[in-house]
Amino acid sequence: MSSSKPIPKASIREQRSVSAAPHGHYRHALTPHPSPLTPRAQDNIGQALLQNDGGKLAFLECDSFAVHPETKSLVWTSSLPADAVLLAGVLKTNTTLTALGVAAGNKLSDSGRAAIGRALLQNKEGRVGFCDELGLKEGVKVTEIDLANSFHSVEAFLLLAGVLRANRTLTSLTMSSLKTEHIEPLAEGLRSNSTLEILRLQSNVRRREPNPRPTHMAHKASPRPQPAHLTPPEPPPGLADGGTRLRVTARILMLVCCLIE
Repeated sequence: MSSSKPIPKASIREQRSVSAAPHGHYRHALTPHPSPLTPRAQDNIGQALLQNDGGKLAFLECDSFAVHPETKSLVWTSSLPADAVLLAGVLKTNTTLTALGVAAGNKLSDSGRAAIGRALLQNKEGRVGFCDELGLKEGVKVTEIDLANSFHSVEAFLLLAGVLRANRTLTSLTMSSLKTEHIEPLAEGLRSNSTLEILRLQSNVRRREPNPRPTHMAHKASPRPQPAHLTPPEPPPGLADGGTRLRVTARILMLVCCLIE
C-alpha cells in the first residue's frame, strides 16, 4: 500500500506577486511555480483599469512599485512604459498619493507621462499635485517652465496638466514655448485648480514688424507728359472768316486726344 509523501514546505515558495484591494487589504499569493509579470501583462492590467469607469481599485503592490493606503509620496524607479501604464490605472482612483518623484538618473518616458497625466485629469478627487521632475515640488509658489526643453511631445504635457489640477501651493506660473495643442489639456488642469493666481503664457512666436517707409528717399512723381504742339492744317479756301474758330477747335481736339492717351 503506497503512501503519498507530503510536499515539503520548502518546495512551495512564497512570492509577493500583484495583490490589490480597494481598501488596502493585501494578501500574499502562494504559487508553486511563480512567474513574474511580463510588460505585456502589466500593460493589459493597466489598460483594463483605465477603461473601467466604475472601478475602485486604488492600491497596488507589484515588483516595480507599491502604493499602500498610507503611501503619500512615490519615488519612480522604473523605465518601462508598461509600469507607468499600470501605475496610471491605480492613480485613476487613488486619493491618498500627493507627490510623484523620479529617482536620480531615471526619467519618465513620454508615453508614461501621457498615461499618468490622463489618469490624473480623469481623477477629480486625486491629490497628486507635486512632481519634482516638472519642478513642481512641495512648497514651490513661483516657477517658470519652458515647454520646449521639458516636453519633447504634446502628449508628455498631459502630466503637467494633471499635476496642476491638484496642486495647492503654486501661485504664479510662467509657461513659454506654448503651442495650440497645449491649450485643451491645460484648460482641463486649471478647471480644478484653486490656488494659482498669476499665469503667463508665452508662445515665443516673433511678430513681424511692418516695413517702415524709407525717409531718405523722397518719392518723385513722374511729370505728366505735355501734349505736343500741333499745328492744325490751313482751312480750305472760302472759309477764311472762320479760320480762327477752326484752329481753336482743332487745338482743343488734339489736346483731348493727348490727355486720353
